[in-house]
Amino acid sequence: MSYFCAMKKLMRNLAVVFLAVTLAAPEALAQRHDRGAGENNRTERRIANARKSSRREGSARHNGASDKNKKDNAVNRPGRRPEPGNRPPQTGNRPGNNVRPGRPNRPEPGNRPPHHTNRPAPPARPRPPRPAPSMRPPRPPRPAIMHRPMRPGRPIMRPWVRPVRPATWRSHVNLFYGIPMFGLRFGMSVTPSIDLLYSNGYSIDGYDTNTVYLRNVNEFGYMWPDATLYYGPSGLVRTQLLYPTAVYDLSRYNAIYSDLYDAYGAPMRVSLPGGGIRSTWWGDGNSYIQLEYSSMDTYGNKAGFFTTLTFGN
Repeated sequence: MSYFCAMKKLMRNLAVVFLAVTLAAPEALAQRHDRGAGENNRTERRIANARKSSRREGSARHNGASDKNKKDNAVNRPGRRPEPGNRPPQTGNRPGNNVRPGRPNRPEPGNRPPHHTNRPAPPARPRPPRPAPSMRPPRPPRPAIMHRPMRPGRPIMRPWVRPVRPATWRSHVNLFYGIPMFGLRFGMSVTPSIDLLYSNGYSIDGYDTNTVYLRNVNEFGYMWPDATLYYGPSGLVRTQLLYPTAVYDLSRYNAIYSDLYDAYGAPMRVSLPGGGIRSTWWGDGNSYIQLEYSSMDTYGNKAGFFTTLTFGN
């Protein structure tokens, strides 16, 4: 009896184990399948990564070799400038023998031949020798006399009589500026006067031993066609300005008279034949000013009217 009970119990346990194994087998197979699939996926990914790495390394090696070949080709290519880091030493010949099709070899800047080595130098321009200072010809001397031309319309000067101061004359000013014009002074001789007049730009129309004639001078704000300087034994004694009018016209006389009247007061006035008039101012010493308007004969046998302003000493 006990034997059968033991066998029954054993069979029951075996059935339980079999049932448990039967139930657990599908799950185990599924887990094993999942682990196998994961391992397979990881293996495939590892293989793919290895292939990518090998491709990348091969591409890098290929690119490196290509870059190196490019640099080598650039260095060795005719006519191309080498890279700065790989520039070959300059020996006078560029890489590739510096040969271009259809062009002659160009020498380097350091080896260029000189320009126009065979061109002859231009001949020196002949120049006449300059004379030494001692060999220069001296300036020709000024002629002693230069006669004044007899211009038509120029007055024929009458003999001059110096005005005499009246005993009753009293000047209205203490100092009288009865000095000549043109930068000259009383007492200067003819030669220094001519030199000074030339240097000051005056037009000298003629001169002799006691007279200098000028043309177109500007004094007192007016243009005077003729001016004459008179000299005596003591040098310059009188200057005279002349202004002609074709008809009787006192406008120039009245303008000058007004200026002198304002400066020196009333003059001594004298009437002249033919409607002329003469006014005289005396200053300190022997100086005087005389303003006159009168009719005068001219070269060409024609009379004219002249305003004459005289400074004397």
